[in-house]
Amino acid sequence: MLKIPSCLCLVFALASVPANAGVVINGDFSSSVALQGYSSTGSVSEPPPGDFAQFDESGVLMQTFTIPGGSSSLTFDFAFSTTATTPTGATLDDSFAAELTTSPDTDVLDLFVVDVSGVVPDPLDGLESFFPGVVPIDVDFDPAVSIAGFQGKAGGTDFSGRISLTLPNEVLGESATITFRLLDNDVGFETVAAIDNFAVSSSNSTIPEPASLAVWIVMAGGCMSMRRKRAGVSPSSVLPCEGSGKA
Repeated sequence: MLKIPSCLCLVFALASVPANAGVVINGDFSSSVALQGYSSTGSVSEPPPGDFAQFDESGVLMQTFTIPGGSSSLTFDFAFSTTATTPTGATLDDSFAAELTTSPDTDVLDLFVVDVSGVVPDPLDGLESFFPGVVPIDVDFDPAVSIAGFQGKAGGTDFSGRISLTLPNEVLGESATITFRLLDNDVGFETVAAIDNFAVSSSNSTIPEPASLAVWIVMAGGCMSMRRKRAGVSPSSVLPCEGSGKA
């Protein structure tokens, strides 16, 4: 039986780290720095213990990242609660929505919107031709997912779930900005929302992350040193690398 040194086993394991790891910063809001990786306006915060982002009244949360070049998917969890009693209509008051825009092609992916009447994945489905730049997408909505710790409004209408989709080829490899937006402009009503577990994943998994690559190099060097010792080659007999400054 072929015996593989344990150090090489670790090298191979590190080499299998997905290349997309770290595409999104602080997607699960676990960083000790509140909202790290995001820009925000309005009333957006991380309520204790800080495991999700909460929108109170009107607020916007954004993050810019690069979509991987291979087949990629996007997911996030949301929660929504409102005391509004009528649908938002054209004004979109008391609603929560998310969209993705890309650069340099200025593509637009209208991900979802939710108000007192319910959740609508891909609100512009079938209407893309009327809106320049809007790309057709297929959005999945799983209502079984919730955000632990989210406090809805007493007597309000609540919705929660997971939004997921496979990103279309048109946006792969582009710079993208996701925008989560809560509108709470209808006087006399209160609306809150939250997001968590925002992630972008890719099928590409052949290139290790930079940190893993550094460890790979160190481990590989260790294995080479072990081989030299077994062969009876002393470290001093190995020629230094060019440019090291040593004679």
